[in-house]
Amino acid sequence: MTDPGTTFRGYDEAGHLWLILCLPDQNDQLVLANFTSHWAGSTLHQSCPLILSKRDHPWIRRPTCVFWDGIHLRPRSEIADGIRSGALPTDTPATPRLLARLHRTALQLPDLPSNFRDIIRATLATA
Repeated sequence: MTDPGTTFRGYDEAGHLWLILCLPDQNDQLVLANFTSHWAGSTLHQSCPLILSKRDHPWIRRPTCVFWDGIHLRPRSEIADGIRSGALPTDTPATPRLLARLHRTALQLPDLPSNFRDIIRATLATA
């Protein structure tokens, strides 16, 4: 239910698809990231290092990217409770291939906070 690759909606009012990116950290926190539309020319998405398409996930309808500046940690219990109650309805999980691409991309981001980088590396070490 809270495995890496689990996707869900309902976490924000904009209707983005959210993804659990990694295994929980030592404090039982999950790294969450969300998919958002990629608009060519938008200053918000100019530096999006990975553009996703319909082939990458069934939820995607148009060019999409991960909003890397918006990744954050949340308690695993909060997400598990939301999924269990239906407040955070799950969607098709990310494939292992997509998850690997997202991990590689995240680790190449120069501004990724070190704590996220450490959690991603720890997840990769257990694979």
